[in-house]
Amino acid sequence: MHRNVALLSVAVVALANIAQAPAPAPPLVLVGKPYPQYQQVSAAIAQEWKQATGIEPLVATFPESEPERQLLLRRRPGLVMCLGETPATWAVQRQEPFPLAFTMIVDPQRLRETRDESAVSTRKLHGVSIDVSAEEQVAILKKMLPTVRRIGVMTQDTSLRDTVAAVRQACEKHGLQLVHAEIAGISELPAKFEQLLGEVDMVWSLPDPNIFQPQLARHIIGQCAARGIPLLGLSASFVKAGATISFERDYHEIGRMLARQCLHDSAGPGPVATWKVEVPSQIVVSINLRSFDALNLKSSIEDYRVRIAKY
Repeated sequence: MHRNVALLSVAVVALANIAQAPAPAPPLVLVGKPYPQYQQVSAAIAQEWKQATGIEPLVATFPESEPERQLLLRRRPGLVMCLGETPATWAVQRQEPFPLAFTMIVDPQRLRETRDESAVSTRKLHGVSIDVSAEEQVAILKKMLPTVRRIGVMTQDTSLRDTVAAVRQACEKHGLQLVHAEIAGISELPAKFEQLLGEVDMVWSLPDPNIFQPQLARHIIGQCAARGIPLLGLSASFVKAGATISFERDYHEIGRMLARQCLHDSAGPGPVATWKVEVPSQIVVSINLRSFDALNLKSSIEDYRVRIAKY
C-alpha cells in the first residue's frame, strides 16, 4: 500500500510539473524587407502553420536596432524563420541554438559558410530557394520568344562574372549567343548600352545595383521599348514598369514549402539534416501585354510548371 501511495505521489508531481511547464513559444518569422513578395511569403507561412498546429507564428519586421532584435529572442522561440539575407545572417551568428529556416536569399551557400564559422556550427539550417536557373529561363524564352538569337547583358559589378558565365552556358546549350558588355563606370552606360542594342535582339537584366538604380532602370526600359527590343526584367515590378518579361518563383508556394519543411522536421522520427535547401516547382512568368502586342509575341506557353501573370 505504501508503495502504491508513493507511486501515486510521483505521478501527481509529474502531472503538476507538466501543467506548470510553459507552452512552447510560437515560431518567430523575421521579415527583412517591406516588399509585397516578402508579405506573400510570410502570409503563406502563417496560414500553413496555423492550419497544421492551431498556433499563430509571430511575424515581425526585422528591427534596425540590436536591443529590439534581442527583445524578440527573449520569447525563446523554438524556431526562427528569416525572410532575407540581413535577418538570416544576424540569426545564424547568434549563440542561442535554435533551428533556423530561411528564404528570399540569392546565395544560400554563403549563409551556410557563415553558419559553419559561427559559435553554433551544427545549427539546423533549412531553406527554400528563390532562384530560377539560367537554364530554366532560357528554355522558356526559346518557347515564348522563338525569334531571339543574340542576347545582350550589361554589368559593372565584377562579382557577377560567374552569373554571366552561367547565362552564357545556358544560351549556348540552346543555340543562342550571349553578348556581354562590362562597363568600368556608370558614365559609360548610355553610349555602351546604345551600342549593345545594335548588336542584340534581346536584353537580359542581372541584379547589378550600380546599373539598376531607378533613373538608369527607366532609361534602359525606355531605350529597349523605343528600339523594339524585348527586355527580361528582374521582377514583376520591372514588367509593370515596361519590361517585356520576368521570371520568379511562386512566393505563396515558397512560404508553404518552408512551413511544411519545418513542420516535417519537427515531427519526423530520427535525425534531421543540418543543411537542406528545397526548390519550388512552379515558375511565375510575368509579361507586359503592351510590349508583347507590340512585338507580336505569343502570351501563352504549354508547360505545367509555368503560371503566366499578365500586366
